[in-house]
Amino acid sequence: VSPAVVHRLPSPVGPALKVWIGGCRFLVQRTPDLALEYLRASAAFLDEAEVTSLDRWAEEGEKLFRHLGRPVRSMAIYFSGSPRLLSLGGWELLERWLEVARQLAKVDLQLAITFLAESPSLLARLAPSYRSEALSLAALLVPAAGKRPLSLNLLRDLPDHLDQVGEEDRPTLWEIGLQIAGHGPEQVIPFWEMVPQCLHLLDTIEREALISFGQR
Repeated sequence: VSPAVVHRLPSPVGPALKVWIGGCRFLVQRTPDLALEYLRASAAFLDEAEVTSLDRWAEEGEKLFRHLGRPVRSMAIYFSGSPRLLSLGGWELLERWLEVARQLAKVDLQLAITFLAESPSLLARLAPSYRSEALSLAALLVPAAGKRPLSLNLLRDLPDHLDQVGEEDRPTLWEIGLQIAGHGPEQVIPFWEMVPQCLHLLDTIEREALISFGQR
């Protein structure tokens, strides 16, 4: 992968190349497979982030490696999926994504790996204003997950549910959904399944009354 990486490094290449190699050395100390996945994904990462972020990117991967009980498969997903997250919302979105994965790993390791694999493409379907909030909501659902992937179910269906709701109603319904998640996490899934369909059947006056009632 070195030619592809060097092609994306700024001139002069020397200092930036040292940063890239430094991240690899850091990971090799943990496991060769971890470093290998970093090297494979670096070319894609450099299209989305500054060279100076390479060290930070490698460190976040190493942290996740420790939190998830050292499955190399999860590291492959992290390194391949994180450029997409960075392009969608920068480091804030990436950090929230990793935090939800860490919490899920405490409940079910396989679920955490599945979450890492699927959520970048699901978040890409959401409007930018909801991506960070969607991960916050997914994090609220983690303690209630048991062996049921409530966080993933929410992210899989939420883009379609939001598309069924008029733009003027989405912020209010989002706030209601957050309140429901805080009181009864299991109920937020039925809320998003039922409300868009229900609103679709109502005229403007009835819809406004229902939403106002929901807020109260």
